[in-house]
Amino acid sequence: MSGQIKEYLFAYGLLKTEYRSNPKYQVPHMNVTFVSSGTLSGKLYHISHYPGFVFDEASPKVYGEIFQINDPDFFTDMDEYECAKPLYKGSHEYVRRKRKVETTDHHFVECWVYEYDKPIEGLEIIINGNFSPTTQS
Repeated sequence: MSGQIKEYLFAYGLLKTEYRSNPKYQVPHMNVTFVSSGTLSGKLYHISHYPGFVFDEASPKVYGEIFQINDPDFFTDMDEYECAKPLYKGSHEYVRRKRKVETTDHHFVECWVYEYDKPIEGLEIIINGNFSPTTQS
Protein backbone atom coordinates (compact mmCIF):
# COMPACT_ATOMS: atom_id res chain seq x y z
CA MET A 1 0.00 0.00 0.00
CA SER A 2 2.97 2.33 -0.20
CA GLY A 3 2.28 5.48 -2.15
CA GLN A 4 -1.44 5.33 -1.41
CA ILE A 5 -3.17 8.16 0.40
CA LYS A 6 -3.89 7.31 4.02
CA GLU A 7 -7.55 7.27 4.97
CA TYR A 8 -8.89 7.76 8.48
CA LEU A 9 -12.14 7.02 10.30
CA PHE A 10 -13.60 8.87 13.30
CA ALA A 11 -15.56 6.40 15.45
CA TYR A 12 -17.95 7.85 18.05
CA GLY A 13 -20.24 4.89 18.75
CA LEU A 14 -20.21 1.13 18.37
CA LEU A 15 -17.13 1.27 16.12
CA LYS A 16 -15.02 2.45 19.07
CA THR A 17 -12.52 -0.07 20.41
CA GLU A 18 -14.41 -0.87 23.61
CA TYR A 19 -17.65 -1.85 21.83
CA ARG A 20 -16.84 -3.28 18.41
CA SER A 21 -15.58 -6.64 19.70
CA ASN A 22 -18.89 -7.31 21.47
CA PRO A 23 -20.69 -9.96 19.36
CA LYS A 24 -24.03 -8.39 20.33
CA TYR A 25 -23.31 -5.46 17.96
CA GLN A 26 -22.17 -7.59 14.99
CA VAL A 27 -19.57 -5.04 13.84
CA PRO A 28 -17.68 -6.31 10.78
CA HIS A 29 -13.95 -6.94 11.15
CA MET A 30 -12.10 -3.63 11.05
CA ASN A 31 -8.55 -3.72 9.68
CA VAL A 32 -7.58 -0.42 11.31
CA THR A 33 -4.85 1.05 13.51
CA PHE A 34 -5.68 3.31 16.44
CA VAL A 35 -4.18 6.79 15.95
CA SER A 36 -5.58 8.98 18.73
CA SER A 37 -8.64 9.92 20.67
CA GLY A 38 -10.36 12.85 19.01
CA THR A 39 -13.14 15.39 19.11
CA LEU A 40 -15.45 16.88 16.53
CA SER A 41 -18.04 19.65 16.88
CA GLY A 42 -21.56 18.37 16.72
CA LYS A 43 -24.30 16.57 18.59
CA LEU A 44 -24.85 12.93 19.43
CA TYR A 45 -28.33 11.46 19.61
CA HIS A 46 -29.60 8.13 20.97
CA ILE A 47 -31.10 6.39 17.94
CA SER A 48 -31.54 2.91 19.43
CA HIS A 49 -28.73 0.88 21.01
CA TYR A 50 -26.41 3.07 18.90
CA PRO A 51 -25.87 6.82 18.44
CA GLY A 52 -26.23 9.21 15.54
CA PHE A 53 -23.87 12.13 14.96
CA VAL A 54 -24.98 15.44 13.44
CA PHE A 55 -22.25 17.93 12.52
CA ASP A 56 -22.67 21.43 13.95
CA GLU A 57 -19.71 23.82 14.24
CA ALA A 58 -21.49 25.79 16.99
CA SER A 59 -22.08 22.73 19.18
CA PRO A 60 -19.90 21.28 21.92
CA LYS A 61 -17.51 18.42 21.25
CA VAL A 62 -18.34 14.82 20.42
CA TYR A 63 -15.71 12.36 21.66
CA GLY A 64 -14.40 9.38 19.74
CA GLU A 65 -11.40 7.60 18.29
CA ILE A 66 -9.38 8.14 15.13
CA PHE A 67 -8.28 5.07 13.18
CA GLN A 68 -6.07 4.70 10.15
CA ILE A 69 -7.75 2.41 7.65
CA ASN A 70 -5.47 -0.41 6.48
CA ASP A 71 -7.81 -2.08 3.98
CA PRO A 72 -8.63 -0.45 0.63
CA ASP A 73 -12.01 -2.25 0.64
CA PHE A 74 -12.89 -1.17 4.19
CA PHE A 75 -15.96 0.85 3.24
CA THR A 76 -17.56 -1.95 1.21
CA ASP A 77 -18.54 -3.76 4.42
CA MET A 78 -18.68 -0.75 6.71
CA ASP A 79 -21.14 1.28 4.60
CA GLU A 80 -23.36 -1.81 4.48
CA TYR A 81 -23.16 -2.21 8.29
CA GLU A 82 -23.91 1.49 8.84
CA CYS A 83 -26.61 1.64 6.11
CA ALA A 84 -24.66 4.58 4.76
CA LYS A 85 -24.31 6.37 1.47
CA PRO A 86 -22.45 6.27 -0.81
CA LEU A 87 -21.94 2.49 -1.07
CA TYR A 88 -25.10 1.23 0.64
CA LYS A 89 -27.85 1.05 -1.98
CA GLY A 90 -30.87 0.51 0.26
CA SER A 91 -32.79 3.03 2.35
CA HIS A 92 -29.89 4.71 4.10
CA GLU A 93 -29.63 5.97 7.70
CA TYR A 94 -26.20 7.62 7.51
CA VAL A 95 -24.04 9.49 5.04
CA ARG A 96 -20.26 9.11 5.12
CA ARG A 97 -18.49 12.48 4.94
CA LYS A 98 -14.99 13.83 5.53
CA ARG A 99 -14.49 16.15 8.51
CA LYS A 100 -11.46 17.60 10.27
CA VAL A 101 -11.15 15.90 13.67
CA GLU A 102 -8.98 17.30 16.45
CA THR A 103 -6.53 14.89 18.10
CA THR A 104 -5.57 14.96 21.78
CA ASP A 105 -2.36 16.85 20.86
CA HIS A 106 -4.41 19.53 19.02
CA HIS A 107 -3.58 18.49 15.46
CA PHE A 108 -6.30 17.98 12.87
CA VAL A 109 -6.83 14.83 10.82
CA GLU A 110 -9.27 14.62 7.93
CA CYS A 111 -11.45 11.62 8.76
CA TRP A 112 -14.43 9.83 7.34
CA VAL A 113 -17.39 10.23 9.70
CA TYR A 114 -20.78 8.54 9.60
CA GLU A 115 -23.34 11.34 9.95
CA TYR A 116 -26.93 10.59 10.84
CA ASP A 117 -29.22 11.50 7.93
CA LYS A 118 -32.73 11.10 9.32
CA PRO A 119 -34.98 13.52 11.27
CA ILE A 120 -33.72 14.19 14.80
CA GLU A 121 -36.94 15.59 16.27
CA GLY A 122 -37.83 13.72 19.45
CA LEU A 123 -34.44 12.00 19.78
CA GLU A 124 -32.56 12.27 23.06
CA ILE A 125 -29.33 14.29 22.89
CA ILE A 126 -26.27 12.73 24.54
CA ILE A 127 -25.30 15.89 26.42
CA ASN A 128 -21.71 14.94 27.33
CA GLY A 129 -20.87 13.98 23.72
CA ASN A 130 -19.55 10.59 24.76
CA PHE A 131 -21.63 7.57 23.74
CA SER A 132 -22.00 4.51 25.93
CA PRO A 133 -24.64 1.86 25.21
CA THR A 134 -25.02 1.34 28.98
CA THR A 135 -26.13 4.93 29.66
CA GLN A 136 -29.01 5.17 27.23
CA SER A 137 -32.41 5.95 28.71
